[in-house]
Amino acid sequence: MKPITLVLMVSALLFLYGCEQPVVCNKPYLLVGTECCLDNDDNKICDADETFVEDTRIVVTEKEPVIVEKEINNYVCSDGSVVEDPAECPIETDSSDEPTQAELNIPLLDTSSEEKTVIETIEISSACIKGVNGGEVFFKVGTVPSDISYQIKEVGQAQDFEEIYTRKGVYQGFASFAVCDYCRQGDFRLQPDTAYIFRMTFNQTPVYDRIEQSNEYLIDTRSDTEIMGRICSR
Repeated sequence: MKPITLVLMVSALLFLYGCEQPVVCNKPYLLVGTECCLDNDDNKICDADETFVEDTRIVVTEKEPVIVEKEINNYVCSDGSVVEDPAECPIETDSSDEPTQAELNIPLLDTSSEEKTVIETIEISSACIKGVNGGEVFFKVGTVPSDISYQIKEVGQAQDFEEIYTRKGVYQGFASFAVCDYCRQGDFRLQPDTAYIFRMTFNQTPVYDRIEQSNEYLIDTRSDTEIMGRICSR
């Protein structure tokens, strides 16, 4: 072939190549070189070239937190501290020298001494004694004794009865007492904020050759009692 002919053929091929129309790929196709390939997930990789390995798939799920309930019983002590066992609360101590109404242990009173005696009635009531809180003791007996003794002992104290007032014998009568520290009202005086056990004895020796003893009675002079709750004005 002549050189001029070869040159003409090459020139013709280059002309034809330069005149080719460009290849256009519409989605979901992807242009690779001069060809289109399917790319459904639009990740710029032909679907035919993708390899999906099922075993390598990782699935992450959120689980609801599991709440474990535990019952806890706590106790609040009188001092404000919180404990799990009431026995762990500190023991309360009372710094007051005077016992309160709840702390004072009133013993059982003797209520059988008046049986088979000529003692008919003994009554103790609250009263105002010349403007001072106090009370009255009324008694009645069937036979006149030679003398009468009024006796007390303080609750909670290891002591025997002491005589606080005596009088000549009569069938019946009243005796008054005032509750105060140093007053002179009444036939006898009792201290405030104190509980007493009271009794009377009747000397019936001239007639029956015996001393008859009354039952025991409580006289309470603490602030929250009937005797001290009465309003008395001088």
